Amino acid sequence: MLTEHTLRHSDLFQDSIGEAANRFPRKFRQCSLEALMRGTEAIFCVVRSGISDKIKNELLDYGAIQLRREVFSSDDLRSLLKVFNTTKRLTTPQGEITFEVVNSPPTQTFEPSQSPYHPWPGCLYEMGATGHATPGLQEALVGKGLPPFFNPQDAITNWIRVPVGNNDGRFGRFLLFVPDFTARLGRITFADALLKIRADFTSRRLSISVLASDGRTTYRKTKPLRRAQNFKLMQNPNSVRVFVTDEKGEILDKFAEEEAWTTRERVIFAGAKYSETVMNLIRRGETDTVEFKEFVRLDDQKKAAELVKAVISFANTRGGTIFIGVTDEADIVGVEAQIPHDKRKAVTFEADYFAGVRRLLKQKLNRIPPIETRSERIGDKTIFVVQVAGGAAKPYANIQTRETFVRRGGNDVRPDPDTDLRQMLESGGNPLPLVWYRP
Repeated sequence: MLTEHTLRHSDLFQDSIGEAANRFPRKFRQCSLEALMRGTEAIFCVVRSGISDKIKNELLDYGAIQLRREVFSSDDLRSLLKVFNTTKRLTTPQGEITFEVVNSPPTQTFEPSQSPYHPWPGCLYEMGATGHATPGLQEALVGKGLPPFFNPQDAITNWIRVPVGNNDGRFGRFLLFVPDFTARLGRITFADALLKIRADFTSRRLSISVLASDGRTTYRKTKPLRRAQNFKLMQNPNSVRVFVTDEKGEILDKFAEEEAWTTRERVIFAGAKYSETVMNLIRRGETDTVEFKEFVRLDDQKKAAELVKAVISFANTRGGTIFIGVTDEADIVGVEAQIPHDKRKAVTFEADYFAGVRRLLKQKLNRIPPIETRSERIGDKTIFVVQVAGGAAKPYANIQTRETFVRRGGNDVRPDPDTDLRQMLESGGNPLPLVWYRP
């Protein structure tokens, strides 16, 4: 990355970009300019340097709006920057591109590999400030023989191939991407606690560092970068970071993933689909509407009684969710260890378990509150979910022990006869002799 001193001096900046382009491998010495124009004014404009394949020039004219793509040699990049710095315009064979900008040094952002700008990592330089926060256009782009787009943002995202938002700061700026061909992360996979990483690089003495955590323990490892190497992590990490660095410790490429996001294709949670709502509930821990059970064997009287108690408490209060396969510390352990080895029983394990839950509640409760059961896949783990609605026929109680409960914080407690009982009876239901405090 360039120093702040270099960024603030246009001549140094232009020279540094030109020198970097001259060091590109010979097959990467092309640039592509892609822009969405309104007349000569740039709504969105990006130059990608280090392009290997020749892309054909293209001009799509939608009347008021044009899409433009041009290819030129990296040798011309320095002069292009010099003209822009002097005139705030780009002069190309297809015509002039103008920008509403003020003088300001380029801002520099590191972009890892597989970013929208290039397969290799590098830096994105944004030049000039503009008063335009949005394109200001919403009409569709359509024309005879031309690909249709819903609006300019759709064209930028799908034709220029850079996703943009409604108030994107890149509108109206001149964007330049300069790749670094020193090293890039290739395919990364994770299975059976083994993180497998492939990499491409053109220089030796590079390092790779891996950070991973499952919320309880942290894995930390740095070793020399190789074309292919493995890292033995914990069984169920919930986050991982990978860094490729040079001798000076400068980051050349990186990768990050957590449950809800990743910087590229998913690795830990590859192919996993799960509800962010579920993850947010689990992250908060046990509350007045959330209960965790590592697993409940329905033939274990003590464990089964705890499940019944939780259902009664939620039904008598305002409802809640029981997560089975999650420890009291909110660690997701899943239910896989409980699946029978018999393949026929394994296929019906989930359905059989939930049917058993309903039978248990029918045997134990004076009436059944509305409940929903389902499974959720989180990473490589499956958890069972029992959703209990706040009942309309309170009080709900265990007909065998004559006990009833309500939810307070993360606990199931006996109700207060003066307040909780009155509220439950006012909501309807058939009175049932109850034991409020057992000796």
